[in-house]
Order: sequence, then structure tokens, then C-alpha cells
Amino acid sequence: MTAHGSETSDEYRSLIIDCMRHGECEGPQGLRGQMDVELTCAGRSAMRASAVHLPRPERLVCSPLKRCHTVATELAEQWAIECCIDSDLMEIHFGDWEGRALGELARMEPEALTAFWQDPARATPPGGEPLATFNSRVERAWQRCLTAPESYQLIITHGGVIKTWLAQALKMDMQHAMYLHRLEIAHASVVRLRVDLVPDEAPLVQLLFLGVPQAPMKLPDIV
Repeated sequence: MTAHGSETSDEYRSLIIDCMRHGECEGPQGLRGQMDVELTCAGRSAMRASAVHLPRPERLVCSPLKRCHTVATELAEQWAIECCIDSDLMEIHFGDWEGRALGELARMEPEALTAFWQDPARATPPGGEPLATFNSRVERAWQRCLTAPESYQLIITHGGVIKTWLAQALKMDMQHAMYLHRLEIAHASVVRLRVDLVPDEAPLVQLLFLGVPQAPMKLPDIV
């Protein structure tokens, strides 16, 4: 997570960025990608329950897909803040596999699915978004977080986006992108990242929390 393309600053500052994954969606389990599906009642309730434990954010940004945007706009109204939509926060597009269950793909396209599990960076689903393209737009969204003036931000987005940011923070292998299969980001869970911005150095990112909040998540003391 380098600050390429970001504004320069001669001051040290720290950010807290909370990333919430959307809740459970309607319909059968499968690769939804950019399908614009609705949340279930349980999915909406779970997101609200997680948000109860978060401080009022200074900046709220979400994916335009309904499974993120619906509750994000509700929370923005509750907190009396603006909800910004960022299309770069959408999930990866699975092409011809959009909306299809993994069991079906395992029966109908076993070799392609196996290749995707083994090397998602190179085995793009047919008609799908290449991982390099996905990573580039997710990085653009991350840079906007780093250059925003607000010190505490809430980003409501998708599992793939959060996994990518987390993998970069933890310096996992990005070449083969196995983190997409090895990291688990549950519905309505929150990943809290602290980012220390030091002039002329790469940002220092720390993982402070990963899970579904069960108690108030107070903000740490930051500069």
C-alpha cells in the first residue's frame, strides 16, 4: 500500500479506517460479483448491529451495489453525515460465472474452477475482470482514503476489496493472490486498520481488529 499518486505532506498523521463487509444477501450462495442483489432482513440487521458498536465516522464511503449502499445511506442519515459512493469499491466481476453456485461450476467447469482456486491472479473466469484490473481500481479507492482529510473513516464494501487491502497490509503474497481463498471476512464483520502516514516514507498499516463487533470499538489515541 504505497502512496503513489497521493498528495505529499510534511506532517505526520494517523488514520483509522474501518472496513465493513455487507450482510447476507438474498438468493442462493454463489459468485455474485457485481450482481446487484438485495440484502436479506438478517443481513440488514447484522450490519446495523455491527454499526451500533462503531463511533460516528467523519467520512463514510460505500460501494454503489445495493448490498452495501442500502444500509450505508441509512447509517449516514442516522449519523447526519454524507454518504459518498465510490464505484472503485465494487466487488470483482466474475464474468460468465456471475450468480452461479460453486457446486454447479465444479460439475460443469471443473478444470477452470480448479485453475481459479490454484492461481486466481492468472486464471480469470471467462469474461471476468482480470485481477490486475481489480487490484488497480481497489488501490485507487485506497489512495482516496489516505489523502482524505478525515482521520476516522468507515468504508462499506465487499469481501474481495477488504481482503485485498488486508493482504497488502499484512504483506501477503500478491503475485498469486491466494489470500482471496485463505482470508475469511464474514458478513457484516469489520476490519479496523490504523495507517500512520510519515513524510517521504511508505504508509505503515496495522491490523487492529477483524471480526463482528460485540462491544463498543473505541478509537485509539491517534495524532
